[in-house]
Amino acid sequence: MKIPTFVVKDDTERLLRNLIAYELVAQDSTYVIDYVILMDNLVNTAKDVKMLRRRGIIQNRLGDDEAVAKMIKKLGDHVALPEDTFFYKKMFEDVKRHCKRPYNTWMRKLRRDYFSSPWSCIAFVAGLVVFGITITNFMRISFLKD
Repeated sequence: MKIPTFVVKDDTERLLRNLIAYELVAQDSTYVIDYVILMDNLVNTAKDVKMLRRRGIIQNRLGDDEAVAKMIKKLGDHVALPEDTFFYKKMFEDVKRHCKRPYNTWMRKLRRDYFSSPWSCIAFVAGLVVFGITITNFMRISFLKD
């Protein structure tokens, strides 16, 4: 799945608003509206912008991830999802299908609830090592009493 890069500069909001207005009047294509809706669905907070920036999807030239998140949310406020001509429809369906798989749901919950920090991962590995040593010692003492 490939998402086109979104470069955010000082004049990006004004440019996108003008392009959206043009697409609404012209009614031949809705590529900009579709992309704004896609980004609006991907971005809710500054953390989302940071993650998308790390993946190379957003290039933030404003400097502040919170400002980019607010701009994207404002752009998506007054734009409706086109019903039959939505360019990213297949991508949305693929993401929904991916998120509904039980394995992916379990892994997401495991990462979010139990392994959200590196320290929890280190503690888990340390616990496994201690458990392994305990089992090894128990087996050695139990079966090698001779």
